[in-house]
Amino acid sequence: MKWAMRLRVVLYLAQALEYCTSKGRALYHDLNAYRILFDEDSNPRLSSFGLMKNSRDGKSYSTNLAFTPPEYLRTGMLYDGYCC
Repeated sequence: MKWAMRLRVVLYLAQALEYCTSKGRALYHDLNAYRILFDEDSNPRLSSFGLMKNSRDGKSYSTNLAFTPPEYLRTGMLYDGYCC
């Protein structure tokens, strides 16, 4: 990738992250090269937004809905069935 394109990617991503945080919509985490996709015009796009959820015990947990157990989505409580 040429330096001009790298700079373009950085600027697009910085604008996207600033927009997310300024509007109070989401706080993006776990940013890496695998989460940057390009559209048909070679514009970079962020993907794989996870969720930060405050649980009832006061802790924040980061999750991706594709890998979240349904009981956690319903109750907000984490349970390890192998520890008991």
